[in-house]
Amino acid sequence: MISVQELTGMEGNVISLQEIFSFEQTTIDAENKVRGIYRFHGVKPRFIDKFTATGIKVSNSLFDPNNVMKI
Repeated sequence: MISVQELTGMEGNVISLQEIFSFEQTTIDAENKVRGIYRFHGVKPRFIDKFTATGIKVSNSLFDPNNVMKI
């Protein structure tokens, strides 16, 4: 599994992360392409507010945990 995580802080020597997306490989097809599922974990990353302030629009539905994308 591969995941995208956001660094949220530190407590002493412990780094705190929150998982935003993960990808789970399910197979490799006949053309050697990786196939799998992207899962959204319902966490809105902190950087989205900075995106919004600069005019970059990101739909909140992207972070819906019921959102699953198969490739």
